[in-house]
Amino acid sequence: MTNNTEATQEASLSDREKSTNPDSKKEKNRTMSNSQEKRRKKGPTANHKALDDRISEKFDELAEGAEETLMTDAEAAAATADDLAQKLGQKVVKLSQEDYDALHQDLEEAKERGLRALAELENYRARTSRIMAEDRKYAAVDLARAVLPIWDNMSRALEAAEKDANLAALIDGLRMMHKQFVDVLKAHHIEKIDAVGQMFDPHIHESIAQLPNAEVAPNTIIAETQPGFRLYDRIIRPAQVVLAAPAPASPTQSES
Repeated sequence: MTNNTEATQEASLSDREKSTNPDSKKEKNRTMSNSQEKRRKKGPTANHKALDDRISEKFDELAEGAEETLMTDAEAAAATADDLAQKLGQKVVKLSQEDYDALHQDLEEAKERGLRALAELENYRARTSRIMAEDRKYAAVDLARAVLPIWDNMSRALEAAEKDANLAALIDGLRMMHKQFVDVLKAHHIEKIDAVGQMFDPHIHESIAQLPNAEVAPNTIIAETQPGFRLYDRIIRPAQVVLAAPAPASPTQSES
């Protein structure tokens, strides 16, 4: 019993000496460092390796999805560009800087030509409007020049009638001037409307009276009070006429 107690006390004393001895502490630290170095040399544990594998798989999935998305977007953009080119009936062509500058210069020259053409058109319109206004203003010049000789002949006929009261000569002079006036009107496409003996036409005739007449059909023009004239197919003034009306029945016809 005494021997066991002594052994136990010696062992406890030895442990206290080791724990208080600096050399023993250094030896303990050295042993722990060697153990950690051995674990680092052995590499990651099984849990770390599994985590690394999952991270790698997730990264591969994300990279593959991003690549598919980029490819899909690129294909969609290309398809849209092709559709737009087909709708426009053109092909998408890449131009160099020199070609772009040349096209830009052509466009500017075309714009300048368009502006010059527009200015010339406006000048032409203004000039044409001015000419048309002058033509309308002086449209009767030719007719006035043609009528002036008739004025001269009328003046001469009046002077001759005042000097010599010759009725026959005056009548001849008036007939001559009348024929000259009719010729002037025909030269300017002004014609007299036929009336007497024609059937009444409300487009060219104006009825002012009706007289019973059994010799002609009703609505036949039997007299003209004022002649009518037309320029080409336009009526200047209608002819004023008298129409034939059905003759009243005689007393003998009514008795029978």
